[in-house]
Amino acid sequence: MILMYHGVVPSPDFRLTANHLSVEDFKRHIYYLNENFKIRKLTEMFEDYRKGVAAKEFEIAITFDDGYRNNYKYAFPVLKETKTPATVFVVTRALTDPGHILWYDFIDGVKDRLDYTQLSFFDFGFNAQKARTQKIVTGPESLKSFMKQINVDEKNRIIQWIKKQGIEPDLERKKEFFELITPIQMKEMVKSGLIEFGSHTHNHPNLSEIAAVEAEQEVVKSKMLLEESIGSEVKSIAFPDGSYNEAVKSICINAGYQNLLAVDYKLGSDVTDKNILPRFCISNTTTPESNFLNMNNNLRKKGF
Repeated sequence: MILMYHGVVPSPDFRLTANHLSVEDFKRHIYYLNENFKIRKLTEMFEDYRKGVAAKEFEIAITFDDGYRNNYKYAFPVLKETKTPATVFVVTRALTDPGHILWYDFIDGVKDRLDYTQLSFFDFGFNAQKARTQKIVTGPESLKSFMKQINVDEKNRIIQWIKKQGIEPDLERKKEFFELITPIQMKEMVKSGLIEFGSHTHNHPNLSEIAAVEAEQEVVKSKMLLEESIGSEVKSIAFPDGSYNEAVKSICINAGYQNLLAVDYKLGSDVTDKNILPRFCISNTTTPESNFLNMNNNLRKKGF
């Protein structure tokens, strides 16, 4: 089974975001996994899966989505100490735009200061169908749901409008929740022999919601930037928000990716497609014991 983490920080702030696990809990996870599973590199696990090699014991691969800098600062030391391999899926926009934060982190960073009544009826110039969806925005979660349906330019239009109201995230006090990894940090992690890197696209759009040409640009550019940054081939891609379709799968394979990571299977063909696998998403807002129980219960559903 493949596990999906996001961030690791000393003290989570669930009023701000539920994306980050505490360092203390992460250590408990890693010790538990090493005691109860064989932890494999993701690429090796895919190779065995394609060859039909059956696991002789319970095996786990560990992945992180988004590429937060706290993966390097807090998770990596634990992984090194325990000699635990993992794969980090990076949103590459920060590699070309230092200081960039993910669009949904931006919304989390400003959500308590937004006037959703004003935002709900603001004319962003979207088409009629999207405008109807946009009019029911009542809070941060419905705003995020709407933004998942639109492309990068349209997301930027909303973000720029919010900034024009003088509202921006507190990047100084909350930087551990927002900052993304740097090429220098990535190279150090690769050099350890424990960490592999994969793509999480360039801007983190929902790939099945945007035009095919835009999806292709997202995955091709991300792969190129990652390979330039770490000096080795990038074989894996994780679909943002688990969003994909047959066209997206074909685009990724044609771009040179071998390993496609979903959350849940969305297509009937996925079960026999040896290029794609699902993942079990670790909860950051429950106890380690609850995660361990759910992990074991989901082996049948998410395991292979």
